[in-house]
Amino acid sequence: MDKCSLIDFLLLRPKSKDITLEVLQHMILQKRSNLIEIGNVFDHLNIVYKKHLNNHIMNTSPLPNDYMIVAESLQCKVVIEQLDVYMHVFVKLVDKLENTKDDKKFTVSILVEYIRSLTDNKITIEHFLYELLINCLVINKMYYQLHQMVQYHIVIDSKPLACLLLSLESLYSPAHQMALDMLHRLNTAHEEIVEVLLSKKQVIPSMRYMSKHNMLDHSTYRKLTEIAISTENSKILHSTKEEFVQRKVTSNDELDTNTKG
Repeated sequence: MDKCSLIDFLLLRPKSKDITLEVLQHMILQKRSNLIEIGNVFDHLNIVYKKHLNNHIMNTSPLPNDYMIVAESLQCKVVIEQLDVYMHVFVKLVDKLENTKDDKKFTVSILVEYIRSLTDNKITIEHFLYELLINCLVINKMYYQLHQMVQYHIVIDSKPLACLLLSLESLYSPAHQMALDMLHRLNTAHEEIVEVLLSKKQVIPSMRYMSKHNMLDHSTYRKLTEIAISTENSKILHSTKEEFVQRKVTSNDELDTNTKG
């Protein structure tokens, strides 16, 4: 029996989640199957998973621990979810990763293939899968692959992933700019972008960005001025104050002083 048929058979049996995951572990951890066959198995699992999600949306009643999914053509008793595959397969796969080029490539390929299958089935991908993939790439210094996956949206833009990239800057310095670019693409992370710029004391770029998005006001004057002073660069400090003078925006203290004067 081929692996896809075996998986289909197991999904029809009650209380077969453990053995289904064992079959998946054997295929991947022992490298008993090629990437095409593994991808097909992922598709079979995720078709049922998607039907489970759809059924769950339509049915507001609580589901039992051992899922019962009534699909159009299959009455599957078991669903393998993202957390199941993550905990029982992918974490173990990364833990036993050997320091060989082929082994690293295989691990990343398996993770990408699972993400591909989820995407094809229109299933929202959990953050922990992207986090595992990015960490795996960085730890193994597969930086070119990381750039490619972010650039071509294999890894979907999000604030949590941008924060993860920022945290990896000490291991891979371009991760900072990758994170900043990701936040820009989201177009919903204005405050986060300002904080990232100011963390590098990039006062002028930060001020320009805030000006563009109408974020300059009395509350930001003091903060930007203090950071400009900390740069010990008179030109930056002058430019900062000049920007606020032109906008007739200063701190409340200065406003009070001007009023008394």
